[in-house]
Amino acid sequence: ATKLSAEAQLKAIEAEESGKPELAGRYRGAAAKFEEAVALHMQALQAEAQGKTNQGIVLNNAGYATKLSAEAQLKAIEAEESGKPELAGRYRGTAAKFEEAVALYMQALQAEAQGKTNQGIALNNVGYATRSSAEVQLKAIEAEEIGKPELAGRYRGVAAKFEEALALRMQELQAKAQGKTKQGIVLNNAGYPTRSSAEAQLKAIEVEESGKPELAGRYRGAAAKFEEAVALYMQALQAEAQGKTQQGILLGNAGYATRSSAGAQLKAAEAYKNGKLAIARSYEGVAKIYQEAAKLSNTATLLGNTIDSQNLSNRASAIMRIADDQLAELERS
Repeated sequence: ATKLSAEAQLKAIEAEESGKPELAGRYRGAAAKFEEAVALHMQALQAEAQGKTNQGIVLNNAGYATKLSAEAQLKAIEAEESGKPELAGRYRGTAAKFEEAVALYMQALQAEAQGKTNQGIALNNVGYATRSSAEVQLKAIEAEEIGKPELAGRYRGVAAKFEEALALRMQELQAKAQGKTKQGIVLNNAGYPTRSSAEAQLKAIEVEESGKPELAGRYRGAAAKFEEAVALYMQALQAEAQGKTQQGILLGNAGYATRSSAGAQLKAAEAYKNGKLAIARSYEGVAKIYQEAAKLSNTATLLGNTIDSQNLSNRASAIMRIADDQLAELERS
């Protein structure tokens, strides 16, 4: 970032010498933003040296988002100078989104300093979703510029998914601030697979572009499974709001089992990507066990508050434990 700041300052001098004071000012603004990034990274190093690990992580996140904002501002300047005002506007919009992420990271830092650890974690997650959305929007712009509108559309779809994760995180914070703890927990649960779905979709695009359609399909399968988990969590939220507590719990259990199945599918895809076929198949086996637990929990919700429902729920829990043990064993190997 220090080098990039110096380069931007040099361009500011050149613009000033060419009689373009407004352009020079914009370059100086980008240079100042790079300097902010450097300062935040230095603060992160200092915090980590003092054993303030969480603070260091958040400061580092803020520094990275600030750097990305500065880079987007530079691209906006270059596009404007090339006679592409619409493109410049899109880059400026992305820079603004990165700035939103920085503001959220700083709020997370403040919450952490006030001892509000959970709020700090939630705000950091919101910042991550905001930054991720901006990064993927940037990829969409670049794909559009090299004549790949279909690819750009897929990136925009992923960015929209990160925006969904962001919205759920914001709803979570609002619910918890209003003392609606259970609602906040379910929204938090829904936020994780939404983000994971976006990440899996992004990986699918990347491997598709590198000529691996079968692997891309595996990532898309994991993304779809994460979406199933989100739907179940949202049904749990609705049931809870209607006073159907037991149904909400069972739907939440089904959501958790489905999310776990999706997570195992994602690990299988990563193993296939790295050529570890036996491990990949083992993860797929675990994913199927989690899915069996999800189906049982789902069926239990249809039986109401009955003995049969409770029996199915207990069976689902037992199967979940088997899957958890197998997953833990895989992680250790």
